[in-house]
Amino acid sequence: MKIRPSKSQVIKIITRQAPEYVDFFMEFKADAHGWLILPDKLIQAKNNLNINQYVTLYRDQKTIDTCLMLFLMGKDGLKEWNSELATIPVEEQQKECESIIQEILDEPLDYFDKLLPEWPESQEEIDAARTAFESMDNERKKAEVQRAQYLLMHIFLSIHNLFSVMTNGESMVSLVPKAIQGDDESLFKAIKVDRNLIDHHPYFVERIKRAKLEGEKEFIKELARYQARPNLISQIKLPGLYVVFAMLDVMSWLDDFSHEEILDLCDAAKLDRWQHSIVDTNAVTKRLAQYRRYQKTGGVSMH
Repeated sequence: MKIRPSKSQVIKIITRQAPEYVDFFMEFKADAHGWLILPDKLIQAKNNLNINQYVTLYRDQKTIDTCLMLFLMGKDGLKEWNSELATIPVEEQQKECESIIQEILDEPLDYFDKLLPEWPESQEEIDAARTAFESMDNERKKAEVQRAQYLLMHIFLSIHNLFSVMTNGESMVSLVPKAIQGDDESLFKAIKVDRNLIDHHPYFVERIKRAKLEGEKEFIKELARYQARPNLISQIKLPGLYVVFAMLDVMSWLDDFSHEEILDLCDAAKLDRWQHSIVDTNAVTKRLAQYRRYQKTGGVSMH
């Protein structure tokens, strides 16, 4: 038995979140001519908290989810929660999972407000936050810094992961493991979405260094071509539909929704502005087959 959200929760999550992801994607694409330029406060926080190592966590979806759980519960809290789960039957684990998810769903906040509820905006708020931080003991300071790091890593991983689905048809947690297994095409596609891989992922750093030392002209030429492409320019005509597939996949429900239910889910999420050519279940079937082809990872699972 898989531990996962309930079907009704999945429908609610996708109905609420998929349009936000697509709006966010289309907004960046329009404003930055296809270049992914994240808000200044995210870039500043990433640099201040020194989390460039987040690029090494494109291992699987579970790793991304764990970053969020560590932010919500802390290391000790998550360890205790996992220990408690291990002592109860699977059916009770399922109920506990659904309970945690329901608590998050009950929050009447949009995606980024929910993830960043206490970020100071004005100088007065910044000064107050700094004073409050300095008043903490060293142990508490360390815990708060780690908590912020986990949150930011979750945000950067999630944004790039879903944007990769919208542009490549394939997630970063699919592309990066394939690149590490020696698939250079996956390496190029991953770099196109997240340039931080070039400087901060050990395998990518070493592979590029080796190509330059050994004079791999075609590799270097292709690398330059992908680096020159705006992150969000893609051949995927239906980014919203692909993000619905990805969200169902991440929540272990993709195999259990009929194609008619997926079509209904797209309608419920009001994605028809981008999905206008998905007029029947045959179209969903065709696109889903294409999505599954993209996600083939040679034994590396999205989950």
